[in-house]
Parts: sequence; structure tokens; C-alpha cells
Amino acid sequence: MSKKGTLKSNNLPTKGKIRYVPPKNWSSSQPLPKRNGGYVDKFGNVWTKEPSRTAGQSFEWDVQLSKTGKKSLGWASRDGSHLNVSLDGKITHK
Repeated sequence: MSKKGTLKSNNLPTKGKIRYVPPKNWSSSQPLPKRNGGYVDKFGNVWTKEPSRTAGQSFEWDVQLSKTGKKSLGWASRDGSHLNVSLDGKITHK
């Protein structure tokens, strides 16, 4: 399976404003890296499944921002430490 196929099979957003970007050295033959029950992205953010507020989507991603994530995405977060992201890469609420 391709990298994009692996991400899609795990329902991680590959389109939209906020996308899951896998770590640089990850290959699709490996499991996605995990920490604290969520998937770790290239920037050290941790993506965990939470109940959705988006109609028609069974869950959304709660993205706990790393130091790098806070610098680049903190503006989009109410508390500066996490984002709520739909399956299509949109911020669902602040």
C-alpha cells in the first residue's frame, strides 16, 4: 500500500487546511508511529480520535500540538495547545 493509501485507510486527512504529514523517515511498510494513543506526525503533533461535531463523520481528530506545532498552528487553536480537525482536514471548532 502507498503512503497516501495507508493514511487514508486510517482516516487521517490528506487534503484540506490541516493535514496529517507522516514523519520523514516513515515508510508505508511500517506501522504509523504512535504516542499517547495517537499517531505522531512529522512535526511531533499527536493525532487521537474523538467524537465528531461534523455531521456525517463518525469522529474527528484531536491534535495535541508539539512545540513546533504551536509555533505554526497555535493561531488556529483556542487554547494554543490543540486543534479539532475533521476527516477532510478542516478545523471543526475553536
